[in-house]
Amino acid sequence: MTDRKGPASEAAELVADAAALGDAMLAYDVDEARFLTHRIAVYAVVARLPDIAIAAEQLLAALGPTGTAPGTGYGTQLLAPADALRRTGNVPRPPVG
Repeated sequence: MTDRKGPASEAAELVADAAALGDAMLAYDVDEARFLTHRIAVYAVVARLPDIAIAAEQLLAALGPTGTAPGTGYGTQLLAPADALRRTGNVPRPPVG
């Protein structure tokens, strides 16, 4: 994360972490989701993608402290980093149907 990468590489890493975040939540591994959300937030700051960083920080707040159940409304916040990433234009939309 310390060296600057191209936009495509940055987007690919963020997409991979977002996918892993979704998998963690499907397995209800909330602590892993917190870890990945924090990583997304930090990487987005480094990559100068403030909308993604803000969305990740809001999700992290909704997930709450390590070892606790997530707060009310975390499901809505779960989509926010992916939506922000999609708005950057570097991520293809998922197929419909």
